[in-house]
Amino acid sequence: MKNPIIVFMFTRDPLTSFNAKSIHVFEVFKRLARLRPSMLLVSDVNPSLYSHPNIIKVPHRTTGSFLRMLSVISFQAALYLQLGHLVQVTRHERPQAQIVFYVRQSAFFPTPLIF
Repeated sequence: MKNPIIVFMFTRDPLTSFNAKSIHVFEVFKRLARLRPSMLLVSDVNPSLYSHPNIIKVPHRTTGSFLRMLSVISFQAALYLQLGHLVQVTRHERPQAQIVFYVRQSAFFPTPLIF
């Protein structure tokens, strides 16, 4: 493959419970990872429910439901820093690679747009 495609998939929703939304995100990611080198960046993950070597938990501050917007902003800032690092490493290791961002169900997700 001359110009490989690397996929970075994002979801703001944590993969911490066994529900339809989490299962769907995980299954889409697993299928995608079989086709292309892929990484899934999430706010939280329960590895006993969702195990894959390319799932990356983005460390950030969480707050209670009263200050949920602060948690969202904290996740976005941490995601921006983590993504910047991953893109830089990818560009260094595979300079010809095409990078694709796949964002799952979020109206407030500016980080991939910045890149």
